[in-house]
Amino acid sequence: MLLGGRAFADGPDISRPLLFHSPRLDPFVDDLSLLPRLDSSSYRIDAVSTMHSFHRDLPPGPALAYGDNTYGGPTLVAHRGQETAIEYRNRIDAHPFAVDFDTSLHGLSERDRTDVPTSMHLHGGVTPPEFDGNPEQISRPGQGFTYRFPNRQGAT
Repeated sequence: MLLGGRAFADGPDISRPLLFHSPRLDPFVDDLSLLPRLDSSSYRIDAVSTMHSFHRDLPPGPALAYGDNTYGGPTLVAHRGQETAIEYRNRIDAHPFAVDFDTSLHGLSERDRTDVPTSMHLHGGVTPPEFDGNPEQISRPGQGFTYRFPNRQGAT
């Protein structure tokens, strides 16, 4: 097995669990940014590549986000019994973890490192199958899909 450029006969050396050290940083020095809260029955959401600094003592690094955010995305408010439509577009031009993709997994190929596939899924939603964002329902950069959520269940 190869880990961090080192070969291990039977896997990683578990006596050295910290092969990759994080920099020493003072914890809890930055205010937690609140993500925007949007309340509508229809949205347009773009998945994008961004740069974000996660700590005051670190430079910005590559991240993924939705819309105008530098990480994460807005909180979308939905109302029971009122359909929510989300026009989703993949505008990711670089994936920060592309080098670590395991292309031996089902459905992944070298193409996925540069032509990043995405799929949107609403966890906890009772969603019609055609809008459930399954792993085979992907959007490549420049592509998208309009998802429709009936919101007939209680809060999730």
